[in-house]
Amino acid sequence: MLQAAELRILMDGRGRWMNTVLIERLWRSLKYECIYLHAFETGSELLAGLTKWTDH
Repeated sequence: MLQAAELRILMDGRGRWMNTVLIERLWRSLKYECIYLHAFETGSELLAGLTKWTDH
């Protein structure tokens, strides 16, 4: 599946923090700046909130 999409998994070493630090920071920002601040009732509200957060 990855080969069909011409993707490669890169790991510099076991547990290498640099491989995931950017995505971990993104998820943390998303949670603290968007999800934890709003009480989304439905999936469509969540989608609208995430769209607004990513567009700003």
